[in-house]
Amino acid sequence: MKAYLVAALAMTMLLAPAAARADTFTVAAGDATSLQAALDQAAAHVNAAGADVVSVPAGTYSGSFSYAGDAVEIQGAGDKTTTLTSAGITTLELDAPGSAVSSLGIGNTSGTYGFGLDLLQGGTVHDVELHASGNNVIGMRSLGDSSLTRARVVVSSTSTGVRVSGGASATISETRVEGAAGSSKAVVSDGIGSMAKVARLRSLGVTLPLRALFGGALTVRDSLLVLPAGVFATALEAGDANNPSTHTATLGADRVTIVGDPATSQRGAFAYANSAGDDFNVSVHDSVISGVLNPLDCYAAAGTGRTTADWSSLPETGDSSTGAGCTAARTNAVASAPIFVDAAVGDYRQRHDSPLIDAGDPAPLAPIEDLDGLPRPVGPVDLGAFEDQTPVATLTEPTPASDTALPPAPDLVPPTVTLVVKPRMSLAKALHRGIRARIACSEACGYTATVRISRRTAKRLRMTGAVTVGKQAASLSGAGTRQLTIRFTRRARKALRHRGSVKIQVGAIATDPAGNTGRAPRRAVTLRR
Repeated sequence: MKAYLVAALAMTMLLAPAAARADTFTVAAGDATSLQAALDQAAAHVNAAGADVVSVPAGTYSGSFSYAGDAVEIQGAGDKTTTLTSAGITTLELDAPGSAVSSLGIGNTSGTYGFGLDLLQGGTVHDVELHASGNNVIGMRSLGDSSLTRARVVVSSTSTGVRVSGGASATISETRVEGAAGSSKAVVSDGIGSMAKVARLRSLGVTLPLRALFGGALTVRDSLLVLPAGVFATALEAGDANNPSTHTATLGADRVTIVGDPATSQRGAFAYANSAGDDFNVSVHDSVISGVLNPLDCYAAAGTGRTTADWSSLPETGDSSTGAGCTAARTNAVASAPIFVDAAVGDYRQRHDSPLIDAGDPAPLAPIEDLDGLPRPVGPVDLGAFEDQTPVATLTEPTPASDTALPPAPDLVPPTVTLVVKPRMSLAKALHRGIRARIACSEACGYTATVRISRRTAKRLRMTGAVTVGKQAASLSGAGTRQLTIRFTRRARKALRHRGSVKIQVGAIATDPAGNTGRAPRRAVTLRR
């Protein structure tokens, strides 16, 4: 009997299908049918060795695509070269926990209601471009835990960039949302238990950038919200859209810069309660609200609403509180107004003489990155999305005089150099206008910024030996930051003007008055058509 059981078990193991390894399914370029077929093949391929990969080459794929199965990675050839588009309800529906989407452009032009990327069980999304071009379209909806990183999102006047619903949690970081005036939204967290964590977001021209609704919660830090000119707009809102049911929603903003149009009725932070039991809260901390008529606004027909600002710079007047359950309050107010580097061209960093530098909450802040990816704090924290990189001066006790004057100790410390440049740019604009970079030096220095290509790329372009294709020199009279433009050589412009894309390296080297040399780590930049 025992021998029989052993034999039966052995036979069962032989007949049972073995877990397959992860595999790659490649799509025929520009073939929508091939794309769906590859997704179906991956879904049918059960594996235990990691996620299958669906590789989507450059091209435009029109249709509605879906995947349901175990984890999968859908990889394109670039967010501007591989494009999925649909006028239907959903462009790409992904029903698979632990999945990833990258290097794709996804658009939806539905005329009624639709989704570009619909994550039914969440997922990891990075290096994508989402176009919510239709009517009431959501660029990415997440119903499960997810992340979105290094994305560009473009929304129509009625559409939403990212929506987190169904009790899901999502992180959105290093993302840019561009909108049209109307009722456009950047990020919405709605539904009981839903949570959106936003960091280093640029919202430009979006009418209602950040909203926590119907029991959702949202946090945002180190971000810039620029409201559209000439229209009614609200930067931060918690509420339930006048729903008669009872809800609680919170929205917390840390180190955020909000810029509005003072000629139009616009709000910085707004809480709207309309039912008994409603409880809506918007809090602002270490932030800047500029150019809005109503910095803090609360309306409570019933229930409770609060809008508060702590250690922040707001317009002096315009706060509004309507209803017995409402509070609009400032604590530790910073009375000074911001001085931006150049608001006319959209540079909302604090100028070197801005009173908002070092004006934030004195409580310790753990090291973190500002909107530009630079370290903060540098000394006391600055208000808003950007941290000034000028080192804090330290006081030293004077050395007692001696009978014999000693020569000053030689300066052997090289300058600290920081370089910031966008990781992706338009090739045509770069060749025409140059590469725009920000360089910070810890002391007075002269520096040179260079643009280089690899020897292999130079050889393909028949520029053998020409590795440096752009150079720009400048100087700083003291510690600080300067913006400069590095222009390509004439030879490089001629060789690159017909290329589809090219990868470059941007670097900077600085020399202080004592002859010490410091280098900034090279930054990789991709230039695409």
